[in-house]
Amino acid sequence: MIRTVKDLIYLKEDVLNLMMNTRFVLTSLGLIGLIVMFSLAGPAFAPYHKIQTPMPVSTEISESLASFYSIDVSQEKIEIMWLGNHQKGSLEGYASAGIIVKTANNVILIDPASLLSDNIDSLQKVDVVFITHDHGDHFNADSTVAIQQKTGALIVANPAAYSILNDKIPENALKEILPNEKKTFLGITVDAFLAEHPVEEPLLYVIEIDGFRIFHGSDSAFVEDLTRIESPVDIAFVPTGDPSPTASPSDAFEMTKTTQASIVVPMHGSLEQMKIFRDLVEKSDLKTEVIILKQLEKIIPLIEKVKEPKIPEWIRNNAKWWSEGNIGDSDFTGGIQYMIKENIISIPDLPVQSSETLGEKIPNWVRNNAGWWANGLISDDDFVSGIKYLVEQGIIRV
Repeated sequence: MIRTVKDLIYLKEDVLNLMMNTRFVLTSLGLIGLIVMFSLAGPAFAPYHKIQTPMPVSTEISESLASFYSIDVSQEKIEIMWLGNHQKGSLEGYASAGIIVKTANNVILIDPASLLSDNIDSLQKVDVVFITHDHGDHFNADSTVAIQQKTGALIVANPAAYSILNDKIPENALKEILPNEKKTFLGITVDAFLAEHPVEEPLLYVIEIDGFRIFHGSDSAFVEDLTRIESPVDIAFVPTGDPSPTASPSDAFEMTKTTQASIVVPMHGSLEQMKIFRDLVEKSDLKTEVIILKQLEKIIPLIEKVKEPKIPEWIRNNAKWWSEGNIGDSDFTGGIQYMIKENIISIPDLPVQSSETLGEKIPNWVRNNAGWWANGLISDDDFVSGIKYLVEQGIIRV
């Protein structure tokens, strides 16, 4: 009971002391609670920190390759991924010319350099590796050897890169290609053009793979020799500049015009140079679509293709047996007549009526062509050129 003013003063002091003590206790409990909460909840915060921390380059490439291989590509589709700017050494940060392409049946690499050297084990399948020249941002010998050993890929290289690899890769897994040569490897046809770049015999490629035509411009300037490209390409990879002394947006534009590409992907240049190139295309009369890829970005571009009738397997078997002398000329020519009548193969300017010289002997080079075609060593076009000769000479009558 409060009796005097003095009692009231003492009561006030007791209340203030109680409040201060309570605040201290609550504050202490709060701090202890926060410490306990963060200690116990640490793992729950880990994903946030992982998102904020940049992913190691090796992990990023490995995950991108896994995603690339996991995508199901149908017969009429093609998947591409630009390997980006994961260069090493003095080339670090520069955009590369490295490309990986996947179709329903094949996977090819073009100019991988050292971009995948830390991720060789992530490569699940590579059928052919194409190398345009031996500069370090396009070619690395150790990485190429490792890719070949891991995947069993065939390596197709320009003369300089070929000579470097000659004693490092088995003979049957290494092929040289020269300027102005057209060769077929594992059913994939490549047409090589001499590039303009300060190195020994650099190359540009037009690659035919599972019905698609792809152009790769290395890091070359435009060359007039590209005007001999026989037909438009579906996808062109064109160099737009840095660090190449020969590539530029304007040269990339000339390449695009000459190849008549449906889709063009700029590479080997700065983002600014790629945008300059895109502006040149968009301001022109070209109907080409420009796609600027981010590094390790995967796309399946929509390419309208006319389905061509597939050559029956028995025709290919006939060609093989005939080339080996196991069946007669009449059996072989009967198969050719069937394909022409069914429009499976097309021969321009086909004579309305062939001559009657059906007994004429078929030249040995046609027999050789048939065997090479049956084994996938030459393209359908090369084989058809031999058939056209037989028709025009009246050896086969349609």
